[in-house]
Amino acid sequence: MIHARIFSTLKSPAQAGRAKQGQWTLEVSGTPGSIRDLETAWNSTADTLRQITLKFHTLEDARVFADRHQLRYTVEAPKAASPRRRTYAENFRHA
Repeated sequence: MIHARIFSTLKSPAQAGRAKQGQWTLEVSGTPGSIRDLETAWNSTADTLRQITLKFHTLEDARVFADRHQLRYTVEAPKAASPRRRTYAENFRHA
């Protein structure tokens, strides 16, 4: 059975807004049947499912898709960001 990973997309450090923060991503990993080409040292496979990353609006939509296509999956909960409160003077304090 093929294994998939479902995780929530986070805001990148260069991103100021929160436009695509709530989306869920389904990523397939470790599908069997990869072939190693000895001349070029590339891995190839007939299964294109590994090359696809799917985006969903809700976690439930991602789970339904994985169940429908008989994928084993693990859900990685989003890490809660805890902003550290600092005063302006702390920017100039030396350790």
